[in-house]
Amino acid sequence: MPSEKLTKDSLDAKADTGHTHTISNVTNLQTTLDGKASSTHTHTISDVTNLQTTLDGKASSSHSHSISDVTNLQSSLNAKANSSDLGTVATSNSYDDLDDIPSSFTPSSHTHAISEVTNLQTSLDAKAPKSHASSATTYGVGTTANYGHCKTVNSLTQSSHSNGLALSAYQGYVLKGLIDDLNDLIGDAITYINQ
Repeated sequence: MPSEKLTKDSLDAKADTGHTHTISNVTNLQTTLDGKASSTHTHTISDVTNLQTTLDGKASSSHSHSISDVTNLQSSLNAKANSSDLGTVATSNSYDDLDDIPSSFTPSSHTHAISEVTNLQTSLDAKAPKSHASSATTYGVGTTANYGHCKTVNSLTQSSHSNGLALSAYQGYVLKGLIDDLNDLIGDAITYINQ
């Protein structure tokens, strides 16, 4: 059939989907490639616009300046002390290079909270207040080196001497009243006798 032949002839004129071309098969490809640089290539300084002018405006990587080239450098240096005029400690930064270090330091006036002193609160908690009562049964009169701990009593009827017992101020007051009364009686008696 003519249509089947036409279709086969048309397909025979087509390239396979997977195929290659030589450079010459592509119009102007060789000419275009000839106008390109290789992917790896170099340029001379003159090939780069303004490169030489830009480089001429730069200093060499290794160079030096005079003091006058640096703004305010000389005046800044003039304001510094010569290292030869300084003590060793000024350049060593070592405490050991200081002269006349005192052997002790008087602390400046300051305060601390109880919590800042190790074990202070615990020690205070273990102490009795200056004014307190005690159920202890042992007392002592103390010595010239140590204070005694005494118990005050409100009784003038104590039958025997006991170390650590003392009359209270109230009992002293009562006793003084009795002595004053006795003195008055003795005075009256002497006056009566002398009449």
